[in-house]
Amino acid sequence: MNEAVALDSDAINFDLQQVDCMIAVMLKILDGKCKMEPRAQAMAGAVYRRMDKDSSELFDLDIFQFIGQVQQQPDPLSLKQVHALRLYAEASIPKSVMKAFKQELWRLMA
Repeated sequence: MNEAVALDSDAINFDLQQVDCMIAVMLKILDGKCKMEPRAQAMAGAVYRRMDKDSSELFDLDIFQFIGQVQQQPDPLSLKQVHALRLYAEASIPKSVMKAFKQELWRLMA
């Protein structure tokens, strides 16, 4: 993977579905259910940090602050919320949409 993703300061402009997919990836990472290697998880986190966080189709905009708080200071209650939100995202996002997004995410991390 290329370190450029972590170092590039340009924002990534995802469409609403892609934003929700990226949120789902972050929730999966925080929930400990992500199958990516730790390095790939870190790169996905770098992509998340670079994306615009001003809209979401599935979530209130508070989700971005919530993810940041859990990243900094996870606690049992927050992790239960992460789990519930992950399940909601997985049930709401069609598998074909998530699969296409993951291909785009890997392209950004390559």
